[in-house]
Amino acid sequence: MQSGLKTVLLIFLIAIFPLFSQAGVAADFLQPVSGQSSGDYGYFQVGSSPSGADVVFDGKFVGETPITVPVFSSSTPGHTLSVSKIGYITWTQSFSQNPVAGQTIPVFAPLQPTEATGSIKVVTSPSGALVNLDGVMGQMSPWIYTSVPVGGHVVQAFLSGFSPYSGPAEVTAGQTTEVYIILYPLTSTGSLQVATTPGGADLYLDGIYKGKTSTAVGGIATGTHVVTLKHYGYQDLTGEVSVEEGKTTYLSFTLIPFTEPTTGNLRISSDPAGAGIYIDGTYSGVTHTGNPTVFTGIAPGQHSVELKMSNYQGYSDTVEIGAGTTSTINADLAPSPNPGPFASLEIDSFPSGASVFLDDQMQGITPVTISSVPSGKHTVSIRMTGYSDYSTILQLSPGQSALISIALAPVPTPVIPTSAPSGLLPVAAALVIASALVIMNRYYRCGKQ
Repeated sequence: MQSGLKTVLLIFLIAIFPLFSQAGVAADFLQPVSGQSSGDYGYFQVGSSPSGADVVFDGKFVGETPITVPVFSSSTPGHTLSVSKIGYITWTQSFSQNPVAGQTIPVFAPLQPTEATGSIKVVTSPSGALVNLDGVMGQMSPWIYTSVPVGGHVVQAFLSGFSPYSGPAEVTAGQTTEVYIILYPLTSTGSLQVATTPGGADLYLDGIYKGKTSTAVGGIATGTHVVTLKHYGYQDLTGEVSVEEGKTTYLSFTLIPFTEPTTGNLRISSDPAGAGIYIDGTYSGVTHTGNPTVFTGIAPGQHSVELKMSNYQGYSDTVEIGAGTTSTINADLAPSPNPGPFASLEIDSFPSGASVFLDDQMQGITPVTISSVPSGKHTVSIRMTGYSDYSTILQLSPGQSALISIALAPVPTPVIPTSAPSGLLPVAAALVIASALVIMNRYYRCGKQ
């Protein structure tokens, strides 16, 4: 009986210990003055966004937001209040007066992130699509990209049997931007081939780089698409094209040269290729193997250029653009001293527009850069209607950037002969003669008998 009573008392003491501990903190903070009653103090009611921040009042930690801090109204006026949280800039405010007895002064601290970043949440319907942010960082939806620099970005989504998606996303500091993508079944496809005079113009289909003219682009959803052509020294050309099922649409344009240039151009390449390009803080595409990425129609003046790539240190530069001139950036990207456990793949094909599969999972349409590929052994397959499948096995190391460029072989069309080949006639004649000799021989033997 006595042991049971001791157990109950021990549990009771353990339960009320935190209450005594908290009361001790409050008593220690209040520092009551002789002759003052409990009704002689006011309050600072402190909140923050986000909540859960540490509150320091006159150099002493008093708790986390939201919290009410009592202050004796007759104490020495003048107080300093600081609100801090990991990942945010410390917020501080001074008060020259005390709250009067019974008064509550509301204080709110809107904390700002230490870095100008936000998040992008990407959800697709159906789920399980490959989503890319600014052409890199491939993940399966749904996915949340964190620590994304503020400003404009491009979100892409790919799923086998569905039309690809590409659209903008704007990031605000400390906020999460939600992107909801509905993917439509790809019931029919066609092809497109664009020729230009002069040749070698950059071809963009629905804002996505597809190669140089006159590259054939396959696997395009039937319907209307936007074609943009860019070439150094010539005016940009944009128009719509209608793609029909099972057919190749051919387009031919004569580009118009600039007569009195008012803008400049910028050529950017990187080693290795596949780096994301940011001009004046806005994502503008990726670098490509073999051919620099060319930007036309840039206003004269200074512009900032950044290149970003997984497992490589960032590159930044300021370039001066002059009217009618072309500035060039050739960036050698330095490997990160602490590369992550991922590699990257840049895959291109001729013709472009082929479906790319990594370990039997759809990854996009050529040309495509796949980042965040786990190190190790992988199977890469490239498939396109009318061409033989291509497949290879790669062993990727952490931080490695690999390139696959393949010319697809057309599937040979079988030829059905309409008549017997002439080469078989001698053989057939020989068989007939041999049969006749056998019959005559048997007839001759029968005659003798």
